[in-house]
Amino acid sequence: MIDRYKKISVAIPVLDELENIPQLIEMLRAQSVEGMRVLVCVNQPETWRSLSVDDWRRQAVDHNEATIDYLHTIKDLDIEVIDISSKGRGWTGKRQGVGYARQVMFDRLLTESTDKGLSELVISLDADTFIPRDYLFTLLQFFNSHTTAACACMPYRHPLSANSALDRMMLRYE
Repeated sequence: MIDRYKKISVAIPVLDELENIPQLIEMLRAQSVEGMRVLVCVNQPETWRSLSVDDWRRQAVDHNEATIDYLHTIKDLDIEVIDISSKGRGWTGKRQGVGYARQVMFDRLLTESTDKGLSELVISLDADTFIPRDYLFTLLQFFNSHTTAACACMPYRHPLSANSALDRMMLRYE
């Protein structure tokens, strides 16, 4: 049997995730797949730049800038940064947020795959989730053995905090 997918891309929207990105990068480095590509869309509304430095949204802008700098230092993973965060590049108008960040990444991946004739499995993660070492390999195996499957949802988890109300909301979200 020929594998349907040989290439895997991971799409990660990022907004104010400076504390979580290094841990996620380590989890991606530990994955048991070859040829993985990582697309990271660092994003926020452009209007956040004009807020007071005491505002959490303005702090997110600074964290996003540091995240982009950090991601550019990584040389051992195939990482592409889509910058919708730097000055003059933030979201404007009504089209913004995590959904649009995912759309931008998926559009880029689908266009490139179609242009190159690739059959590529695209996985979407959040920057603050934990994945086991075999997460991506298991997904590749699933889609290569279930050739009629168009999508799958594999469990993931966000870290819990000391705030029980916030933790309950996060568990409901998952």
